[in-house]
This record gives sequence, structure tokens and C-alpha cells, in this order.
Amino acid sequence: MGVVPADGRLIEDVATGAVPVVDADAPEDEDDEVYSPVVIRHKVFEAAPMTVDDALYFMELVGHDFYLFVDAETHRPSVVYRRKGWDYGVIGIDDQTGAAASVDAEPAAALA
Repeated sequence: MGVVPADGRLIEDVATGAVPVVDADAPEDEDDEVYSPVVIRHKVFEAAPMTVDDALYFMELVGHDFYLFVDAETHRPSVVYRRKGWDYGVIGIDDQTGAAASVDAEPAAALA
């Protein structure tokens, strides 16, 4: 049949991004973009406020290790996430207006 398998080095180069993958259907004007083997997927969705228990339910339903939601109690964006074992965690964004003052502080001092 005349089919020759690619050698392992070529496959590794393509997988690591050393050889850029060229899309034959891509328009010519994309020459200005910088090639990056990392694909960043953006999602935007509407979300009604929900409880932490509801967010955990939806996280398990979709099979992810985290779930972004609007907390019904605090009305701020929060994330529930799976920890080691069967533990879960919640991260919420602090909406204090004084948070801008800590931006000028040293990173270690801001964490203390």
C-alpha cells in the first residue's frame, strides 16, 4: 500500500509543538497571530444564584473537579472544588472595596 509509519521522534515533535500544525482551510490573514500549542477554551454562561449544596450537585453531575457559581447567601462568584478523598472546598471572591489598598503591599505581607 505504500504507507510508512511516522517515526517516534516526529510524533514527539508534533505532540510537544516543535512542529507547528498547519490548517489547510485556514485563511491567509492569520499570519499575524503567534503560534501556541496551548489551546485556551473560553466559556460564558448564565447562572442563577444557588446554594453550595446545589453547586456540589451540579459539579458531580457534569463530572468536573470544580464548579463556578453565584452563592445565594453572599451573592458573589464562588467555586466549589473537590479535595483529596471525599472532601470539598469553597472559594469565594471578597468584594470589599478596601481590597485595592492591599495591591501595593508585598505579596508575603498581603497573605499574612
